[in-house]
Amino acid sequence: MDTSTHQGAVRLAKKHYITSSLWVAGLIVLTFFQGFAVPDDSLKQYEHVIKGIDLNKLYALQNDAWAAEEMYRQSKGWFSCDDACQVGGKEGKGVL
Repeated sequence: MDTSTHQGAVRLAKKHYITSSLWVAGLIVLTFFQGFAVPDDSLKQYEHVIKGIDLNKLYALQNDAWAAEEMYRQSKGWFSCDDACQVGGKEGKGVL
């Protein structure tokens, strides 16, 4: 490393010692701690819930929500929301 870069890094670390210390502490935590293991029963319960989701129904609801949001955005103006916009906003919230 170049000496001017090294001196600049040292000067920055001395000037912002709290931030530098927290950064080093974060690196140490990331290096040595792996996190917590999920219990098997919780993992099985999660997988059961995920498998029970009807993806076709979910996709249809997402498409309906997207269409309602798009209609609402097209009906509103730059800075105001007239009666048609208000109706579109209510319909969009009803889809969700």
